Amino acid sequence: MGSDSWFPKLNSCCGFPLRTGTLIIGWTFAAIGVLDFPIGLPNTIKFISGYHSIESTGEQIAVVIMIKEFILGALGTIAALMLLFGVYKQKPTFLSPFIASAIIEGIDLLLNFPMFIFTNLRGDMERMLPIKNHDQDIYEAVYHPLSLILNFALNFYICTIVYSYYKEMRSSIPYRRNVDEPNAEIA
Repeated sequence: MGSDSWFPKLNSCCGFPLRTGTLIIGWTFAAIGVLDFPIGLPNTIKFISGYHSIESTGEQIAVVIMIKEFILGALGTIAALMLLFGVYKQKPTFLSPFIASAIIEGIDLLLNFPMFIFTNLRGDMERMLPIKNHDQDIYEAVYHPLSLILNFALNFYICTIVYSYYKEMRSSIPYRRNVDEPNAEIA
């Protein structure tokens, strides 16, 4: 681990080169974000419009958390698209928003963990969401404390992969030559 980083430097992603792993991460996050947007937007609008009529403090907090999750998801999707652009165009600065988004998501997971364990927030969110019987098991699995811990670990690994590729791109000879001598030709 370098002295300038909290993240270890990886050399590969599950046996793939870092570039391939970063592309898989970028395309996965972009696809999930784009597919989730049509579902998340109407629910978020519904939660915002009905917020004033909610009397339970727990349900009000649950609505704020759901709105926050939608906003973080939208920003994460934009960051994933920027990540893809940065990888394809060999522009490491475009990877930074995704790294920042992953760090924010990690902090959010750490903050959510005690709320879901020590409060009835899970129950309040279950009452607010339009969950059907078959979705109940999925919802309980996603917000189970063990799932939150595994999600945090996966988020850290993903962030480490992208950061490692970012560092690899920044240290590459064509990138350094381009930064040091902006008018120089790249061979």
